[in-house]
Amino acid sequence: MNLTIAEKFLVLILKSESPTYKVSEMQRNAGIIAGILLDLQAQEHITFRDKKIQVLNPVTQLTPIHQQVLDLLAASSKERKLSIWFFKLNNRIRNYRLDLLEHLKTKNFVKIEQKKTWFVKYKNAYLLKEREQQQLAHNLKQSVNQRYPDDESLVSLLILVAMGRMYKLIAEDKSQVKGLKQTLKDRFADHLLYKELEKNYRNLEAAASAA
Repeated sequence: MNLTIAEKFLVLILKSESPTYKVSEMQRNAGIIAGILLDLQAQEHITFRDKKIQVLNPVTQLTPIHQQVLDLLAASSKERKLSIWFFKLNNRIRNYRLDLLEHLKTKNFVKIEQKKTWFVKYKNAYLLKEREQQQLAHNLKQSVNQRYPDDESLVSLLILVAMGRMYKLIAEDKSQVKGLKQTLKDRFADHLLYKELEKNYRNLEAAASAA
C-alpha cells in the first residue's frame, strides 16, 4: 500500500457504506495532523527537539498537502513548540482533510460526492477499497507486539491510535481494549514525540469542553 501515514490513517477510519468516520471529529482531525507531522519526520524533513519542531529540509515529494504544511513550518521566523503548531494546523484541518481525500481519490481508494444544501457546498467521501482497510487493520493489530515490524509506518499508526485513544479500530471488545491500552502505554512510555502529541490531543479536548 503505497500511501503516506496520514493517508493510511484516513483509509483506516473511513467507512464504505456511509460518508462518516469510525472515530470522532476530534480524533480524526488530530490523527491527520499528527500523521502529517510523523510523515515529515520519517522523511527527515523535520525533527522534534526540546518540544519544538525544527525544519531540516523544506522540500518534500510526499504530497502537495505535506508540502503546504512544510511551507508553513519553514516560513516561521523562529522554531516553535509543537503545541503551537498543533493548534495552528488544526485551524486549517478541513482543507488538509479534503485535499488528502482528493489525493486518495486519484489512487482509487475513495469516492467523493459533491453535495449542496441551500447555499452550503460540501463533499461526502466513501471508502472504495474495504479489503485494503481490513488488511491494514489486521497488520496494525499484528504489529502491536512486534518491536520492529517490517512496515515502519505501522508504528506511527499505533502512535496515532494511542494518542487519540482510538483502540476500537483494532480491538474488538472491552478486554482487548484494556490490554491494548496498557500495551501501547508501556511501548511508548519513553517516546518523547508520542508523549507530546498525546498531551496536545488532551489540550484540544480540554479546549473543546471549555468552549
